[in-house]
Amino acid sequence: MPGVYVGLAFLEGIQYKSVLSIGYNPYFLDVPLSIEVHLYKEFEEDFYGKRLNLIITHFLRPESDFRSFGKLYN
Repeated sequence: MPGVYVGLAFLEGIQYKSVLSIGYNPYFLDVPLSIEVHLYKEFEEDFYGKRLNLIITHFLRPESDFRSFGKLYN
């Protein structure tokens, strides 16, 4: 089900709290189904190409469309 979820992410064996969006990104003109994960940690460098394991723990809310880009953060 598309929406916003809370979970745990494991990157190189280290556990991080995370929030993830599963959906079609309606504000960005409905791209194909995607998963976007945000880890609660500031990283010094990118970790593209690294293995990331996820455990989804619970559902927060359904996917939403926003009238402006600024409303995504309010």
